[in-house]
Amino acid sequence: MVVGCFPAHLLTCSQCAKPHIEFNIHYNCDKCFNGSWNICLECYRAGKGCLNWFGFGSAAWARWERLKSSGYLSAEAEQPHTLIASRFADLASTSSTPLLRLETGMFCSNCLKCANDCYFQCDLCNYGDWGFCYDCVNQGRCCTHPLIPWAYTSYELEASPTSGPRTRLSPSALAGQGAVSRDSFEPLTWTVSCDICLGSIQTFAPRFHCSSCASSSDDCDICYSCYSELERKGRIAPENGQTGWRRCLHGHRMIIIRFEDTPHGQRRIILNDLVGGRMLRQNPFKSEPGLDLRRWSWSNGTKSRPVDRDVRLSAPMHRGDTTDFPPDGGVGKRAKALWSWFSKESDELMFPAEAEVTEILNVNDDWSFGVYMGMSGLFPTPYVKEKEASTDIWLEGSLGG
Repeated sequence: MVVGCFPAHLLTCSQCAKPHIEFNIHYNCDKCFNGSWNICLECYRAGKGCLNWFGFGSAAWARWERLKSSGYLSAEAEQPHTLIASRFADLASTSSTPLLRLETGMFCSNCLKCANDCYFQCDLCNYGDWGFCYDCVNQGRCCTHPLIPWAYTSYELEASPTSGPRTRLSPSALAGQGAVSRDSFEPLTWTVSCDICLGSIQTFAPRFHCSSCASSSDDCDICYSCYSELERKGRIAPENGQTGWRRCLHGHRMIIIRFEDTPHGQRRIILNDLVGGRMLRQNPFKSEPGLDLRRWSWSNGTKSRPVDRDVRLSAPMHRGDTTDFPPDGGVGKRAKALWSWFSKESDELMFPAEAEVTEILNVNDDWSFGVYMGMSGLFPTPYVKEKEASTDIWLEGSLGG
């Protein structure tokens, strides 16, 4: 939301004393220090909060209730404070004192863009204090958990291609640290059209979605009926179809998604992730006459098979090629983050507590390599615990072996 245009106040982080945090995402508590308590994004993600801080999202309220029940807090104890994210952004101005636009509300946890027009909230990552903008979700730069889309409605919003019928929601639904009260939000629903037949795809029907073809202004989806017809007519070879790589007409691998109803609105679910995951290796390959081949490999290069750029063609197999396909979501272990890891090193992976890290490979006893939000990198192995491959049971113990 845009509050107004005016010169920015100079803000210093109340925790680490970092100066001039007003031009970056910062968090304000309107109760502590008469509303002048502001902290930088780094301190917020480190869990430093304010003077009445109990943690993130649902964990904050659970801790507060637990402390009241144990007698550590009185029955009349003040509820956990809510910190609201804001940022001043430059506006074009010829004035010697440039006017600034104050953005406040919800920001994408990945790209940090203001996402009040369409904010996909994850109820699990960072205990519910985590979410993504439309672009990051549409283009696969988000977590693997179910996501519920919201729109901020206290201020007039510009029209959005994702907008559709809205239903007023109970104001209690978005309670928790770092979240604007949900009485200011409404759940979003919208109609998606098939890129082949141009017909509407029912909200709860599975559809093929290409994150590579998707843009900031449009989805890229194919209904099941049309995709089956593409295979039947030979526009997509069997090895590139539903039982193979699941590629779009431009050659990209696709995921399968759908929406489902919840008490708080419709949530987006990934039914089938990318075949081979994010760490599938796509290397050049000496092509035969009339073919434009690539070699796709997985399992540390121990398994591979040729793939033609033209999805209509089946690539010729060679000695040593596997006839199998890698699993949806890639090989490697999956794990839940026990704690957040927000390293600033370029080769390390960032994730919040409760995140699902996938395609994990052990580097040594201390470090592993994995994928989160479409990105890959190193992280400390003890920060996660392994998830059994075929169930939702979390296993205590090491990721080694």
